[in-house]
Amino acid sequence: MRRYLQILLVSIALLLLPSAHSESTISVSTSLDTFSYDLDSIHLKLEKLSTRWQLSPFGEGDLLIEQLKAKRLIITVKNSDTESKESPLPKSIKLPFPITIEQSEINEVIVVTGEDRQIFHNVKLNFEGNAKTLKLNLSHATTPWGEASAYVNMSATKPFNLSGDVSLKKTNTDYPYDVKAQLSGNLNTINIHSTSWLALQDGKINLLKSATKQAGAQIIIDAQLELNKNYAIHVRGQLLELSPARLGNYPEALLNVDVKLDGALKPSLNAALTITTHDSVWQQQAVSGSVTAQLIDQTLEQLSFAVSIANNQMKGTGNISKENMHLAWQADLPDMSKLDQAYAGQVSANGTIDGAIDNPSATLKLLAQ
Repeated sequence: MRRYLQILLVSIALLLLPSAHSESTISVSTSLDTFSYDLDSIHLKLEKLSTRWQLSPFGEGDLLIEQLKAKRLIITVKNSDTESKESPLPKSIKLPFPITIEQSEINEVIVVTGEDRQIFHNVKLNFEGNAKTLKLNLSHATTPWGEASAYVNMSATKPFNLSGDVSLKKTNTDYPYDVKAQLSGNLNTINIHSTSWLALQDGKINLLKSATKQAGAQIIIDAQLELNKNYAIHVRGQLLELSPARLGNYPEALLNVDVKLDGALKPSLNAALTITTHDSVWQQQAVSGSVTAQLIDQTLEQLSFAVSIANNQMKGTGNISKENMHLAWQADLPDMSKLDQAYAGQVSANGTIDGAIDNPSATLKLLAQ
């Protein structure tokens, strides 16, 4: 989710940039060493800027920028002493005249938010804006998460209704992906929808934006982000018809899972997580399960889970983080054959898992027949 939001931030900042830039370049000069501009809580700085443009003296005075090149764009999101207060949206985004950018290339875009710093390379885009609408087509950007593209169509008046999409593709990884998300809403609330499929290709599990006959599951995500002081977030996810056997050397099963996440991104991620299964089977045995936890930054706190396969049950509670984990669990398995035909008998066990994730320690009490 944060990957889409970072790319959306860059897109909106770039979308607002031409109005600032145009006010400073209606002159004979076509190059600047540096150019800075403040947009409320965002500071923009362009380095090594050159343009080729035409200004029509007729009508509203259309500005056509045939080419815009820059070595670097630095987008700094300012910290505010009044951060707890919500900043009201302006009534409109006013361009001095209609602007069209046919071709824009920025070698490097740096987004600075507090201590966080994200870098995007080879950013290419075109833009069209007037008193009614602002249209940005981000045709390419190399990001920390892969190759990205985006399209945003936004109204120039409050509440700045918008629509568009964001795409991400990365192939040189253990789990390749090529996904796309649709955007809607406005600058108060942004809605994100994504549908993708899991499939085994070239020995790797891929996440794809298009359905294939080899798909082993479908993933549907609907998210809502409120652009308020806490950046409230609500996510509804579905993992449908997951067939592990189609994704590798796994047992036959058919699983359907629902995921809910409700919370806020600021000052750090704090959200309630709920995972439940429905209409699921494991090797022809009914499966049910649930997980609840509080997701705080990268830690799962107040974790509680329960899973049953036929009459076999397992449950546990605890907290999980990278550096420190404590998990207490209990398993009552009166019929092991329901888990795998290769096993028989019954098992009753309980134990704990403690320590760092990469170096845990465990205790176990086991009673088996």
